[in-house]
Amino acid sequence: MAVTGGLEGPLHCGKVVMWLNLPAWCIGITNLILIPAVHITVSWFFEKKVRRDVFQPDRFPLRTFGWEKDRRVYETFFRVKQWKDCVPDGAKWVGGFEKSRLRESSKVFLEDFRKETCRGELAHWVQMVFLWAFVIWNPGIAAGIMLVYGALSNLPCIIIQRYNRCRLERVLLRHSL
Repeated sequence: MAVTGGLEGPLHCGKVVMWLNLPAWCIGITNLILIPAVHITVSWFFEKKVRRDVFQPDRFPLRTFGWEKDRRVYETFFRVKQWKDCVPDGAKWVGGFEKSRLRESSKVFLEDFRKETCRGELAHWVQMVFLWAFVIWNPGIAAGIMLVYGALSNLPCIIIQRYNRCRLERVLLRHSL
């Protein structure tokens, strides 16, 4: 098993050398086990081991930026309203805060919900980074597929979390008036 550097490793005698050379069957089994493990473990960790009060929705990088406040980028460019309800709420799978509907409208609940969108967003950023690390043992096209999968399985969830945070902030603003 050779360990080298570079995205697909350096060129050695005109041939690309992987960071980690594993047999194809081993790569397949490793991916089959670790892909769901990354999603579940990261979600579980953020839900069960990270306190809600750690998340500060008014601070970078979680704060809502000026260009997102009116939600137009999410509703017009991403068309989030058309597909967001098709994405499952993974928090239910790890016993977390259900974000698929607004259960109440108290200010305390809305603030908690807002922090939960931060938790969900950060969990998906971390999942994406872990999945991108799979290029270490996935050769060529498989490494590219892992990069695309990491983005496609997490960016929609990040978009939904940020969109919902914008909506919650608007409701909270009305509460404070």
